[in-house]
Amino acid sequence: MSLTNPMKALLAVIVMVIIMLGFWMLDWQGKQQALAQAQQQLNEKKKTCDGMKQDVKQIDVLVAENNKLRDDLKQVMESGILPENPNEFVANYLNNISKLVDLIRKQDNDDSFTLMSLTPGAQVNSPAPGAAAKPGGDQKGKKKEDIPEPLKAYPTRTFQMTMKGRYTTVIDFLDRLGRLELQRLVTVDKLSLAPSDDVNKTMQPVLTITIPLTAYLRTGGGQP
Repeated sequence: MSLTNPMKALLAVIVMVIIMLGFWMLDWQGKQQALAQAQQQLNEKKKTCDGMKQDVKQIDVLVAENNKLRDDLKQVMESGILPENPNEFVANYLNNISKLVDLIRKQDNDDSFTLMSLTPGAQVNSPAPGAAAKPGGDQKGKKKEDIPEPLKAYPTRTFQMTMKGRYTTVIDFLDRLGRLELQRLVTVDKLSLAPSDDVNKTMQPVLTITIPLTAYLRTGGGQP
């Protein structure tokens, strides 16, 4: 059966409509996927924004806590620590650290715990009032922004220490440094541990410890 011209025209229109509908469906699906991705990104950004709003609300609390910690640190540096002569900085530190090592060796029953070497670095003085700090940092190896504000006013000296002892003894030693048993504030810049060939009398493994640290000159107003 042959198609009449009107039927041919109608068939052509139907085919064109089907083709156009297919292209529209493909385009619509792509736009739907793009819309879904955009909505997901929007939700993530809203979540991030909500988190930032919460952080902003905490700024005043964090600033207050930071100010309190700075005041506490300044009080520790100025009240309970006896002042010392800058010329006796190294001698006093060596004497105090040797006594502390001897005390810990006896109390922890670790005959291997010894101070093998101690090398002092140059003293770094605090800048004079009104003077600009040196660019890059106030203390060797430390950026200016890494040093708490109350500590920038105190002269410092770096010490490179090498020690031997059990791991638990080293932890005890570091804990006592943190509790100011040296009557001096010190900050541990790095800690390197390596196995040693020695074995103490308890047959526990001994470590070789390298501790570069920064010690602060005692300028406090404590009473002897």
